[in-house]
Amino acid sequence: MNLRPLARPFGWYTVVAGGLTAGAVYLGTHSGLAMLLLTGVGLALLVLGGGRAGALPSANVQSATDDGLALAMEDVSLRPGSLPLRATLLFYGVGLAVWSVAVLVALQDSLH
Repeated sequence: MNLRPLARPFGWYTVVAGGLTAGAVYLGTHSGLAMLLLTGVGLALLVLGGGRAGALPSANVQSATDDGLALAMEDVSLRPGSLPLRATLLFYGVGLAVWSVAVLVALQDSLH
C-alpha cells in the first residue's frame, strides 16, 4: 500500500491545522477547560473519521451494487487533489487531540 499520497494531507491537517487550532484556542482563552473540550472534539472527529475505516470484502461491494445501494457507499479512492471526508476528519481529529494534550501537559508542567 502506497501511503505517499497521504503524507501531505496528514502533515497539513494533523501538524499545521491541528496545531494552529489548539494554539489559537489556548491563546484566546488561556483555559485548561477549553483545551479539555478541544481534546474531546478532536477525539470525536477521530472516531467519526476512523470509525468506518477498513476494507470491505469484494463480495459485499458486489452485492451492494447489485441491490442498488452503490449510491450510499462512499468513494474512498484517492484521486490527485482529493481526500475522502472521513480521512480529513481522522487527520484533523488526531491533530486536535495530540496538540491539545501537548498544551495540557505543558500547562501542568508550568504549574509545578
